[in-house]
Order: sequence, then C-alpha cells, then structure tokens
Amino acid sequence: ENCRVPGRYSRNPKLGYWVKLQREDYKHMKENKPSPMNDYRITLLEQIGFEWSILPIAEKMNAWEMKYSDLIDFKERFGHCDVP
Repeated sequence: ENCRVPGRYSRNPKLGYWVKLQREDYKHMKENKPSPMNDYRITLLEQIGFEWSILPIAEKMNAWEMKYSDLIDFKERFGHCDVP
C-alpha cells in the first residue's frame, strides 16, 4: 500500500487538496521559502509512506539533474569523472 494520492483526487477532493498543499509546503521548505512544513511533519508523513511526488522520476528531474545522475553512475562504475 502507498500514499500516492494525486492533487486532484475525485474520490476525496478535500484529501487531494490537502495532499497537494503538503507537497507544495515541502517544496517551499526545500527552497528556503516560508512554509509551515517542518521535520516533524515530514517524519510523520514519511512513516506512512507518503510520496512527495507521484510523477515518474524521469518526468520530475530536469535535464541537468538527469546528466548529474548519469555522472554519478559513471563515477561509481569507473571510479573517476574523466568522461571521454
């Protein structure tokens, strides 16, 4: 079982809206913007399997992050970052 509730959840719109707010608050906190999100709330949500994003990893990562991930994989494989 998971907590992959979409922001627009037709079975329970109020829950969907609340979940959307949690994700937005978390994003704002990570960006050092004002947010009611805190470590306690994060811990509680993560203990029940809350997913901060329900998008597939490839969709939520931008091009730079994807290439950075590729570089990490390269370094783990070859032990250096001297990419040919």
